[in-house]
Amino acid sequence: MQQDAVAAAGRFRHLSREFAGEEALQSLAAALTGSSGATAYIAARLLGALGSSPAVIEVPGLREEIARLLSDACRHPNAQQEVYLLDSGEICSMGPLSQTLLTEPARVWGLPE
Repeated sequence: MQQDAVAAAGRFRHLSREFAGEEALQSLAAALTGSSGATAYIAARLLGALGSSPAVIEVPGLREEIARLLSDACRHPNAQQEVYLLDSGEICSMGPLSQTLLTEPARVWGLPE
């Protein structure tokens, strides 16, 4: 289910007219630096998918805000924690959270204008 949510965010073509930018990203931003490495990992993947989706150009500054959130989280002490996820009934290491926090901004900035 986690990977499905990330894949769905990457397919966004349009955002709701009620999408409120920073306010809408608050819970994901908080999750990036929370105590759960798995939650932070999924939040980073969701932000990366949203930031690289075609819908991101509909909200001025959204791509920059997503990249800033990921960058700030990379400097947080919790970024050094190891991430473990349940995949097909097995617990798998996803590596350090910082690895994902460094990878996702590249996805965000890889989208042409």
